Amino acid sequence: MIFNWLSWFPVVGTAILMYFARVSHIAVLHYNLFLALLLAWCAAVIAFYRVFNAPGERNGATGRKKL
Repeated sequence: MIFNWLSWFPVVGTAILMYFARVSHIAVLHYNLFLALLLAWCAAVIAFYRVFNAPGERNGATGRKKL
């Protein structure tokens, strides 16, 4: 049950960060910083889901759990 909620944390975090970017106008004022932060966030989300979806639980290349 906890794993179902844990997988939604990056989605909620992305929504919060995009709201912050809109309110603070960081994408307009500091475009290079915004792109660097966006790349770092994408790398963190990819790493999170790679760790969250451990290789021992994968079924081939599909990433689906075995029944």
